[in-house]
Amino acid sequence: MIKRTASCTPTNLVASSLPHVYLSINPSRAAEGEILKKKAKAALPTSGRIGRFAQFLVALAGESTARKITTGIDKYERLKPSAKAQWWDDTMTRMEKQIGRDKAIEVMQSCGRKCCGAQGRAKARALYEKSSSVAGFLERLNKTGMGGGRLRLIDSTTIVGGYDKCYCGQVASATKPFASDIYCQCSQAWLEQYFSAALGCAVTVIMEKTIREGAKSCEFFVTR
Repeated sequence: MIKRTASCTPTNLVASSLPHVYLSINPSRAAEGEILKKKAKAALPTSGRIGRFAQFLVALAGESTARKITTGIDKYERLKPSAKAQWWDDTMTRMEKQIGRDKAIEVMQSCGRKCCGAQGRAKARALYEKSSSVAGFLERLNKTGMGGGRLRLIDSTTIVGGYDKCYCGQVASATKPFASDIYCQCSQAWLEQYFSAALGCAVTVIMEKTIREGAKSCEFFVTR
């Protein structure tokens, strides 16, 4: 604190004294500065697919861990498609390392179930109810391109299907295989949600292979 005298006015204070005078006269500004620093720390997104992923991750692992895993998420929307795909690949690796494989899978499956929303499930069920059999239902789906347009029954309880290209807009532009199968657990859960709703019973989906892991196509089995 500067000791004021009769001749000490703002016009004759030396430059080195000004910050101290400023804080003495305006003590609230210091608190405002701290608030601004906190606001400058970017919040994790809450909307869109990237926001959905971030919020599921926070719920399971806590915000501190989620921030470590999602390094660079604040710049995600400005990335080129191939760079977005690389971000996901790197993020899956960090996530598995930070919280373990089981919890990492849980996060991505939560994303997949959420992505297959109520409207999509209702349409799937309605389409099934218009069909005379499971085979007839699959024929209708194939006409829409669902399941790669090649869904078929291989026995009374098992459906097989596949995609010859990646349809996930977040990672379709990847330039190399992903380091793990964690990301595509999202698709696995989406398919389970979809076919469970359509058939009116619980199903299990197994992703036999995926394009993101380096295969030429994605192949999956749906078992009732």
